[in-house]
Amino acid sequence: MTEVKKHGITEQETKDVHLQSLERLGYFVLKGAVSRPKVNEIREKLYGAYDAQIAEVGGEDNLKKINDDGIARALFAYDPVFIKDVLCNAAAEPYVAAALDTNYTLYSQVGVFSKPRSELYQVAWHREVQYQHFTSSRPLAIQTLFILNDFNVETGGTFFLPGSHLFEKFPSDEFVLANQVQPVLEPGDIVVMNSMLYHRAGINRSSEDRLLITNTFTRPVMASQFDYTSMIDPQGLTEKERQILGFRWNYSLPMTQWRKNRINAI
Repeated sequence: MTEVKKHGITEQETKDVHLQSLERLGYFVLKGAVSRPKVNEIREKLYGAYDAQIAEVGGEDNLKKINDDGIARALFAYDPVFIKDVLCNAAAEPYVAAALDTNYTLYSQVGVFSKPRSELYQVAWHREVQYQHFTSSRPLAIQTLFILNDFNVETGGTFFLPGSHLFEKFPSDEFVLANQVQPVLEPGDIVVMNSMLYHRAGINRSSEDRLLITNTFTRPVMASQFDYTSMIDPQGLTEKERQILGFRWNYSLPMTQWRKNRINAI
């Protein structure tokens, strides 16, 4: 490794370089974390899950009515691959656990289909924890972005605003245009990011869909988007998988039922 010359420095960070990037920049990339055969399997099953969800609501036009077309939600309920290889991905999970102090649960799992020459509402800058203008000493939420197609200028890959998770206010337009980055990403890459980092989608100008799965994990004090425990049978799940999917922390139950569930689990 190339030596970095220093003068007058008596303290230096020693933790993992990816965790340093997560703290200081707000994100990092795990290159080639998912094999190409597994990417192809996930991509195929993502289309299958979306088709099933279209059928559940009586057609894609109904999704368009609520501005939810091109979005597949709670994928884990449709195929185990979205648990074993996505939610609990072996490459990304240690970083999520380190950032959220081991105890965390799933807020949302979303597959995003960016159609050719279409503009998603996600092209606007946003934080995943929306409408919030504050910072915290430790992350409240962490996202893992699974890249399933090439992300670049032509396909409209994701833009990030490095370091923006450290500041309460969104910066000026001039600052954004000067400091935004759009990394080139390939199928199988995983982006791990602080959910308070400002980011946005680009516009897909290619001839193919651009596919992404984003998983948002939060500390248990933040409620999940849906009651996931009602969507999946816990039989066969590991203790970690049960925790992530809300079987350990589920605040939607009546108090008595919550107590009985805990008693029966002992």
